[in-house]
Amino acid sequence: MNDFGVSKGAGTITQNVGYKSYVANIIQLGTNAPIANVIQNTLGFLPIYSYSAVGYYVLTADAETFTEGKSTVIIAQPWSNALSAIKGYAVADFLGGTDACYIRTFDLENSLEPTNAILKGNLIEIRVYP
Repeated sequence: MNDFGVSKGAGTITQNVGYKSYVANIIQLGTNAPIANVIQNTLGFLPIYSYSAVGYYVLTADAETFTEGKSTVIIAQPWSNALSAIKGYAVADFLGGTDACYIRTFDLENSLEPTNAILKGNLIEIRVYP
């Protein structure tokens, strides 16, 4: 392992970043639960997504996975290009829980009302520090 916490062996490179993480692109359509394309998962389990209500989704974890004060979640905002405007906003947090992450999506064109179909490949990253 070098000074940056990177080690190499058997054709793979690993990095000790000091936390466990879950990284995925998520898509949500209609009244379906979000679907994840997992990029990296070192949490030791596969989170389960569910649909709660219009614009409200839950990512459920094993019991007490998210340690209060030692877990963080980052969700990328819907993106646009020169031909389309951003029409939605996404937020994610733990709301004081240790076994779930809550995702909410809002329509920026309709008074910030909760709405579906805003998640179109948004990146979500959850980090759990020791």
